[in-house]
Amino acid sequence: MADLVEGTRAVARGDFSPRLTEPPDEELKELVRAFLFMSRSLKEQTDALSREKERLATLLAQLTAGVVAYGDDGAVLLANPAAASLGRGRVDGASLEEVFPGEDMARLREALTRGTHGEAVELEPRAGERWRLVTVPLPLGGAGARMAVIEDVSDLVRSNRLAAWAEMARIIAHEIKNPLTPIRLSVEHLREVWKRGSPDFDRVLDDCVQNVLRQTDTLRHSAAEFSDYARLPRPEMRPLEIGDLFDEVASAYARAPGVRFAVDAPAGLRVLGDTRLLSRLLSNLVGNSVEALRSGGAIRLAARRRGRRVEIAVEDDGPGVAPEILPRLFDPYFSAKSGGTGLGLAIAKKIVEEHGGDIAAENRVPSGLSVRFDLPAADEARGS
Repeated sequence: MADLVEGTRAVARGDFSPRLTEPPDEELKELVRAFLFMSRSLKEQTDALSREKERLATLLAQLTAGVVAYGDDGAVLLANPAAASLGRGRVDGASLEEVFPGEDMARLREALTRGTHGEAVELEPRAGERWRLVTVPLPLGGAGARMAVIEDVSDLVRSNRLAAWAEMARIIAHEIKNPLTPIRLSVEHLREVWKRGSPDFDRVLDDCVQNVLRQTDTLRHSAAEFSDYARLPRPEMRPLEIGDLFDEVASAYARAPGVRFAVDAPAGLRVLGDTRLLSRLLSNLVGNSVEALRSGGAIRLAARRRGRRVEIAVEDDGPGVAPEILPRLFDPYFSAKSGGTGLGLAIAKKIVEEHGGDIAAENRVPSGLSVRFDLPAADEARGS
């Protein structure tokens, strides 16, 4: 019995091969055999776990994607070298702050803490870099534990942007060519009338000049939209009362014939954003709604607090858009209107993304369109 006790202590110390002699007593002999069988099984399982751990460590070390496991409190359970390299932090860091240090990683740390399980989120932590982040629950890590995979997709994004700029160049050429054709035709017609000495020359001159001016305005509008999309400034963030922005844009379109405005925003509800860019964003959305309401109708501007974000809606009771168009509504160069550059809503999307939010559109029942986006709440952003 003393040998069995000593063997148990040896197993507890990690020695899974204790030397025990079988006693003459049959009952004790069976007990010793069962104990030795158990210790051999423990050794096999421990060796298997050790091999699996080594394989996992080797795999994580070779991955180009960053992998980090952590708890709700930000304590890191595991981080691979790629994660530390992306964050320029410590691979043995005990917290997200140590693996992903610095102000430029603040949005990543917030996304990790807030992460929606299984949904990909894209971030731009540093100028010229684009990361894709996916978080999943980690059942074996304890309550609230999760694992995140972070991938640097900058090269892919750059490649896509080059293709996008090539397509934009094609669209620009097309948009310039469209007004140039009627301008040329007007000038040629004016020259022919002048050569003939027609008595209608004054009237033709006035018509042609008006047409040239209209087409010149079209060119100026197209050039301004392309320029704005290409050089949208970085937002200068400060607390803003969303109700003031609503009142401003509603006042600007108040004289639109047959259009009624409804503003629904709690007093004192503030967001963190750039006044000029957010005014432009709302003007783009409201302008589209006004164009859709050719026979008049209502436009509703609403804002509601949702945790650390403010959800904003711009809704109208117009005809809406075709369902097949909805997924492409915010794509650059795509326009549901004839004669449009397709950049108005793309600019709106870019402004929302610069404020760390998402934007989406859906048709309303029985008719109309609803565009929703979110912005950071001023008090939450200030305290983060």
